[in-house]
Amino acid sequence: MTDTQIDYVRPAPWLTVVFAKRWFILAITILFAILFPSITRQVSPPSWEGRGLLRVGTVDADPIEPVPEVVDRLNSRSFQDEKLFGLESGGLSDSGSDARLRSSFRARMLASGLIELRARGINEQEARQFISAPAEMLVNDLQGKAELHLKPLRQRLAQRTADAALLERNLMGIMKQNQHVSRGVARNDALAYNEPMMFQLFTIKIQDIEAEKALLVSQLNSIRSRSTALVDPPDVRRVGVGILPIAILAIMGAGLGFLLSAGLVIVNNWLRRSAV
Repeated sequence: MTDTQIDYVRPAPWLTVVFAKRWFILAITILFAILFPSITRQVSPPSWEGRGLLRVGTVDADPIEPVPEVVDRLNSRSFQDEKLFGLESGGLSDSGSDARLRSSFRARMLASGLIELRARGINEQEARQFISAPAEMLVNDLQGKAELHLKPLRQRLAQRTADAALLERNLMGIMKQNQHVSRGVARNDALAYNEPMMFQLFTIKIQDIEAEKALLVSQLNSIRSRSTALVDPPDVRRVGVGILPIAILAIMGAGLGFLLSAGLVIVNNWLRRSAV
């Protein structure tokens, strides 16, 4: 093959070829810019992602259950089968919303000690439900463990309330006896001598019980205020390619149309010249 033949079959510079077919490339570019947004939104519809922050309840500053274990439990298939699907239908098959929940639901522990829950659904309501349902099941599950700490406190509070009521009745009896003395009723000298001391002793005991009751109430309120719960309602937002503005999708389509049409022109020119 001679140098002249080699020069003849060599493709023309690509810029020259592209410029020569500029109107064809421009038409394809505009066509892609128009069609790409609608096709993208039909083929890849926007989904909804739910996000929630879950707080594990604490007792005396210690979690009711270690947070890493709670995360592992939320992500486990057994928890989903037993708690989420088993309650309503004895274990639902991996289809529809159940498959979407299994495939998209994730739980992870944050540095703050909170648990981040994420899941995707086909609409806003489903995405929100995918966050609230596991959280609700976990709250109910851990409530039983919290009850083991709450029950003794409530029982002790009830007992000390009864003790305080009994002491108050006895104190009222002493006060009535004092009223009899003030009216000049004859009394035993020894009893009259010990009565102020008994009054003071009963008063101190009642004050001690009331202080203990206040502490018990504070402990109960503390456990309740730090119970397992979602910190805030689930945050739901649209995600996916389909949520991009039409202008952005049009620019993406135009770029894709230009690359495809220009590439087609260059390849076609090279094949045509090579065949000569």
